[in-house]
Amino acid sequence: LGGNLYNPGHAADGSTSTAAVSDPAYHNATLTIDLGKPCLFNAIFIAHGPSAMGFCRRVAVLTSLDGKHFSQQHVGPGTRRVTSLCIIKPVLARYIRLQAIIPGDRAWSIGEVYIQ
Repeated sequence: LGGNLYNPGHAADGSTSTAAVSDPAYHNATLTIDLGKPCLFNAIFIAHGPSAMGFCRRVAVLTSLDGKHFSQQHVGPGTRRVTSLCIIKPVLARYIRLQAIIPGDRAWSIGEVYIQ
């Protein structure tokens, strides 16, 4: 896991009691996930963990096969507790980048990311 959030590993540690967290002013903050190999998916769920209100107003999903060239697949609204981002057409990617397009009122908090 990478990006510019504090403790990015908390976004995939199996516990929603810990979280990767952004700075309070976090326009374009990112979390990049390496799936290890190309995988097909069409939904991402972001559990905001201990800070149920730690969501951004708009979040983008970008994907890449090589980790260098990313293309935007979806932009959707952030929501309290769990943000659900459903992509109409399944995507094949090794890397998934979540990017805060429009910040919310509080720091962005990612307790766990679930990919389907």
